[in-house]
Amino acid sequence: MSKKRLYEIAKEVGVESKVVVAKAQELGLSVKSHSSSVEEADANRITSSLKGGAVKAESKTASKVAPAPKEE
Repeated sequence: MSKKRLYEIAKEVGVESKVVVAKAQELGLSVKSHSSSVEEADANRITSSLKGGAVKAESKTASKVAPAPKEE
């Protein structure tokens, strides 16, 4: 299997490297920095976890946006 660096995952997903490092550690992977590498399967777990979180965050902020004022 091929390996992937955490900073590459961050670039693909569009988040900062420290977010990916934190998510990898949260998932139980022993990584130390953005230059740590993980197996492709673990990279997919991190990516799907981050994308799922991003969708949830977007839906929460979208519901909090006030409607535009009506012009007369």
